[in-house]
Amino acid sequence: MTTGGERQRGHSIFLLFLCLVLGLGLSLLSLGLSGTVRARASGDVPVLGKGPTVGLVSNAIECLAVGDALPGQARGIVTLDWQGQAEAARLILSVAGTEAAHSIKVNGQPVARVPIHPDGQPCSDEDDFYLEIPPNVLVQGENLIEITNDAAPDDSWTAAQVRLEVSG
Repeated sequence: MTTGGERQRGHSIFLLFLCLVLGLGLSLLSLGLSGTVRARASGDVPVLGKGPTVGLVSNAIECLAVGDALPGQARGIVTLDWQGQAEAARLILSVAGTEAAHSIKVNGQPVARVPIHPDGQPCSDEDDFYLEIPPNVLVQGENLIEITNDAAPDDSWTAAQVRLEVSG
């Protein structure tokens, strides 16, 4: 025969288990929405704005800077761990001061061109861009991201809140 305290404890354990199962199910469901991507404007230009996160996102590099007019580092490391096969990947960053479409590299491979965006304050996160990149350049764990000024060597610009996203 069970007492009221044992019954209440069993009920609490059941509710905790139910919450965990529902939370795990919702997490798996959100990972399965791999067909959702950020729309692009005409001319295949990255879309400006606060796009939805559709996959797993790395930690962010606060600020990268390139060019003689700006102090700081042009490369940094983010950590990204995922399970399964990566089917899509994006580089998410806020850009300020770009006068040309410079290369952005991940793990030494050129993966995207920065949007021309001469406006904004250095290292600010006011204008996000979502750039699709090949998922096969990403590795489990640490990934090196580097910005360049290869399209115009005199250009100085920054990228803030730089992060990687993987889905699949």
